[in-house]
Amino acid sequence: MDLVFNTTRRFEKDLRKYRGPDRERVVKKVNDLADLYVADQARFRRQAMQFPAKVFLSGLESSLYSARVSHKERLIFTAEDDPLFNEVVFTLFALTNHGRVGRVLDGIAQSLYQPAQVQSEEGSDDTD
Repeated sequence: MDLVFNTTRRFEKDLRKYRGPDRERVVKKVNDLADLYVADQARFRRQAMQFPAKVFLSGLESSLYSARVSHKERLIFTAEDDPLFNEVVFTLFALTNHGRVGRVLDGIAQSLYQPAQVQSEEGSDDTD
């Protein structure tokens, strides 16, 4: 299984704030999480908190996670299996401090899942 990493402009901007060992710590955490996702889902889920987006996804499971990078910093990302191409796609959205993680997660979830919610509502028209 191949690992594919995508980054957003926001993540790249956040990462530029890190230098030397701090930047290496972030990169190592991303790689460790990706390896765990592929090799050991139970350990991955102990390190990454899944965003509860059932409101947006009509009962489907969210692929949005947050994970601790340090005592004060959190990584926000998605992890998705793509069986067609035998890949796991990690999209890195943001690095934020612990106090803002809920607000940042909500904003990212709104942008990711709002279209799914609209499509779900449009598709559930019972006027045949």
